[in-house]
Amino acid sequence: MSELKILDHNGPARSDLVLELEEKVAAKLPEDYLQFLEVYNGGRPEPDTFSFDNEDDATDVHCFFGVGVKGADGFDWILEVFTGRIPDGYIPIAGDSGGNLVCMDLRHDGAGRIYFWDHEFEADEEAPSMDNMYLVANSFTAFLAALYEYVDDGE
Repeated sequence: MSELKILDHNGPARSDLVLELEEKVAAKLPEDYLQFLEVYNGGRPEPDTFSFDNEDDATDVHCFFGVGVKGADGFDWILEVFTGRIPDGYIPIAGDSGGNLVCMDLRHDGAGRIYFWDHEFEADEEAPSMDNMYLVANSFTAFLAALYEYVDDGE
């Protein structure tokens, strides 16, 4: 198992911008995620692969989003594009290489759990549901610990 590195990060996040993000999402971010923002504020993990849907499928973390970051790697753009497309009480914290999201549950009963949001099964006309969300880890720390290096076994 290789040691986790965060490459191309923007850290540390400014505390006023983190507070602004918490106001936008109307929730307090979990402590382990706040510590990640304080040090890295986004970036690309290495290793970057994680499993979802009962370990049957895997994808990567292309990048974690950052506060005060311009463009598609920043929370301002991400929240503008995905609010109303993912269930209420969840915040996108990262994206994979295929346009899917890694989301964090901010509701009190599940705060901190990490889910994979699959855009291929996104609700079209109806309100967003959990039908295309897969539990990946029970905390941000557990999510980071579960990242592994993809090995192509030729299948």
